[in-house]
Amino acid sequence: MKYRSSKPRLLVVEEESRDSALAKSLKNQLPMVKVVPSVKPADYANYDAETLILAEHRGTFVKPCPGTRGYNCCGLKIIHFGLGC
Repeated sequence: MKYRSSKPRLLVVEEESRDSALAKSLKNQLPMVKVVPSVKPADYANYDAETLILAEHRGTFVKPCPGTRGYNCCGLKIIHFGLGC
């Protein structure tokens, strides 16, 4: 079995996030950095599992639990901090 590192090999940073403290920290830790104008959900297929994308969150960060059909929600809130996890 081949060992696969959990550390990303490529950091893709949206231009508007490139000067953030997180971007600066990640740039020092990852071997390859690519700055792009923006990243949209349609772009995700262009990247593999060894790519970390740093982008602005454009949706609601805290949402009510969506529940499912026939399920009574209890009022919990869901925090959306990442995509493709």
